[in-house]
Amino acid sequence: MFPALLLPGLPVAEPSFTRRPGWSQPLESLWAILAKWQFVNCLPYATIARCMCAPLRAPAYEGLDLRVHGGFDLDALNQHSGVSRARLCAGVCSAAADSPVLAWTSTHLRFCPSCMRTGFHATLFQFTPICRCPIHNDRLIEACPACGGRTPYRLDAAFAANPLACPHCRRSLLPDPTALTRARQTPEDFDAIWRWQRLLAKYVCWYPISPRTRNDLSEPIDGTIGADRPRYPARPADRLAFIGVLQGVMREPPDMASMATRRTRLGSPAHRHLDLDVDPVQAPEFAGACWPGFETQSFIDLCHHYARFCRRRLVQADMRTHRVLHWWRRSWDGAIARPVTARIAFNHPPFGVAEWAAFRAPLFSDRTASADALLSRFDDDLQLTWDSWAGVLDQFDSSQLRGLHPRLVPPRSCWLDEPSIQSDAPALGYS
Repeated sequence: MFPALLLPGLPVAEPSFTRRPGWSQPLESLWAILAKWQFVNCLPYATIARCMCAPLRAPAYEGLDLRVHGGFDLDALNQHSGVSRARLCAGVCSAAADSPVLAWTSTHLRFCPSCMRTGFHATLFQFTPICRCPIHNDRLIEACPACGGRTPYRLDAAFAANPLACPHCRRSLLPDPTALTRARQTPEDFDAIWRWQRLLAKYVCWYPISPRTRNDLSEPIDGTIGADRPRYPARPADRLAFIGVLQGVMREPPDMASMATRRTRLGSPAHRHLDLDVDPVQAPEFAGACWPGFETQSFIDLCHHYARFCRRRLVQADMRTHRVLHWWRRSWDGAIARPVTARIAFNHPPFGVAEWAAFRAPLFSDRTASADALLSRFDDDLQLTWDSWAGVLDQFDSSQLRGLHPRLVPPRSCWLDEPSIQSDAPALGYS
């Protein structure tokens, strides 16, 4: 036998693997794409890591987080799996491991039992505010039905040894493997997932995570408890938990037009009379240092205007107006856990008004510095949020009201558009 001859100038062939790109479906997760690929290839984990991981990444034994594609070589993934780069990018929750978006995701597999029987798993399922499958309305589960163990959402040795199965008891999550050859999801199914995915993307954009301070940590540094212990803010996932409650009463997310695109052009407003039923010498209960660009006098003037808007609606006797007023007030008053009262006073400063005053979009007008221009823009935004709440409530009957939440139409929605999600972006469109 002669040794093999290596002809100069010819590239060394890359390893080739069995590819089934037809098994991949839109909005599918990277976990499902790789699990199906490994199901037919049955490769050792070291081989997978060597062929698909980006160079200079963590050692292979640590595994790779499937919520992000930062540790993968996307070109190699595309070459070996046959799945397009756009679909691979859309199959992760975020592009970067340090993205704040990951605070809304789970590090363990969350899946719909009905979808899993067909081999389908959507990236959307990994976002913890989502509680139900938009296709089947099944509640998502996070543990193996047989042993109760949770599957880490990572590409590691256990994943390679047990694709599409529980790594603890090795029970298959796919009872009939031939289902992989039959795509059962329809365009209507993907539309249902896409609508909830866009809704979630909008609220993640509207409620970004602020940097944590020492007082936000789970334990105080001085060990105090009880009344002396500071109040901790809700976890990011808890802030958007109302989306899961909404899923329990509505199969489709409520239709809400983008309010930022409906804003009327600010003209030259007439001088506006300020109502004086709020004492202007009484200061609000929070300091201006907590809000960028916050001015106490402007806030007091806006509270006058807010009170006037509320009173005009309160005198209307029809039930629909009072219903809208209740939820509109809860949104602007910042009343999440407490009821709103008919009286407007500084003992409970309207949080939404302070938020609007501190973070409002710049005024595009020749009279930018004018108090009249500021009040005119404020009037516009009060009306925009009122119209939006009216539109949302028209889609609910009395049995669905438990799915509502003040954050559904927050004051900041006046100036924020929905984020756009490109085809080659992660699930929510954020890096």
